[in-house]
Amino acid sequence: PYEEISSIFPEEAEVIFDRLEYLLAKQVDDLRSVSDFDDQLKTFRDNLTTLVGFFDFFRLESYKKDVMHTVKILEESEKRKSLDSEKLSELIIDIQNILGSVSFKTELAEFG
Repeated sequence: PYEEISSIFPEEAEVIFDRLEYLLAKQVDDLRSVSDFDDQLKTFRDNLTTLVGFFDFFRLESYKKDVMHTVKILEESEKRKSLDSEKLSELIIDIQNILGSVSFKTELAEFG
């Protein structure tokens, strides 16, 4: 499978895809170092918006759907006033798990 993917994308594109995956994951991982709940929540919302945009741009609907599900849970938790740092941490972990399964090269190769 790797040889097939390599023949679809030039080496430069593979480097870009790897870098995108790294940056998206790092963006979410960096949330752990934000100690203020409100700052962490704001940054998390910003990250979710970015992720939805990325997945929409690359037409990766299953990942976009997963992120949108997290957005919905976040909004519902805020409405019910049940959002606390523990719940926010759970949502961050959910997003980390989604990003851990992303492979732009594999996903986009299916369109090639």
